[in-house]
Amino acid sequence: MDDAPEFGMLGPYPPRDAERVIAVLEEAGIAFDVESDHSALNDPMRHVALYFAMAPEGSKLGILVRAEDFDRAEKLVLERVFPVN
Repeated sequence: MDDAPEFGMLGPYPPRDAERVIAVLEEAGIAFDVESDHSALNDPMRHVALYFAMAPEGSKLGILVRAEDFDRAEKLVLERVFPVN
């Protein structure tokens, strides 16, 4: 029997947004882990997009929280980081 905790992923977010999400989770005392994805940096046409100032996709960070904290974490992130007016 596997007793490993289940996790849910918030994101993926660009690093600047992930910093804000992490600050909210830390303030709320919600444990998390961060998973990085740099695969967009390997796009062979990325240099062309940069040359033409097209803001190509960059690295993303996924924030993993325990399943029992996921709903609360998601609610906090939506209310405090990405509020919808």
